[in-house]
Amino acid sequence: MSLPKPPGKSLSAEASLSPYSLNVEPGDATVLEGEDFAVSASVTGFEPREVSLYTRQPGGVDWTPTPMRASGRGESFAVDLIRLREGLEYRVEADTLRSQIFTLNVLPRPRVS
Repeated sequence: MSLPKPPGKSLSAEASLSPYSLNVEPGDATVLEGEDFAVSASVTGFEPREVSLYTRQPGGVDWTPTPMRASGRGESFAVDLIRLREGLEYRVEADTLRSQIFTLNVLPRPRVS
């Protein structure tokens, strides 16, 4: 007996009727230089074998994967990006589901002179 697989990325109207979903929080965001940033993801309709955060330089080509840790019953996942120095783009993948690409801006800390 094989379990149903979540669908791949689809632009068809059928995708909105899918019982499988991937929700990523917080989406686009801005933090101050040196701050940490938490990304969380939740899945509905299946238990993924693997959930990863993919990051790249804004407008870059190469994505760097980072495994996300599971919490609860394997439906919620999280990862922390520590002491950010520059902006990035990110997305989350859970098996064959892929989120949209989000932008994380990093602003310089105000300096007192």
